[in-house]
Amino acid sequence: TELRCFGETATIGILFGSVTRSERYNDVDMVLVYDAKDNRKINEMLKERNEINVKRIHPIRQTLQDIDNNLKKGDKVLLEAIKTGIVMFGYEKYIEVIKNHSR
Repeated sequence: TELRCFGETATIGILFGSVTRSERYNDVDMVLVYDAKDNRKINEMLKERNEINVKRIHPIRQTLQDIDNNLKKGDKVLLEAIKTGIVMFGYEKYIEVIKNHSR
């Protein structure tokens, strides 16, 4: 899908929420894990996509450090994304993050 284009810059992309459960959804919830140095490029990509898409992308932005810290804190939104989401890209890195967290 067109959301895979974020994989050129982001490390991990996870779709979650109503977009994964129903054909009737209001927005596209997506966890994007990327280096902080790529924030400007990700912002440009999001702006571009949200200008042309009917359903807006609602990103949960994380660095690898953020995702580790938020998993340790038990962040409910992030845990929900991991439990029920669909990994769009970065599956190997996603598995590595989950394995490191479960130790």
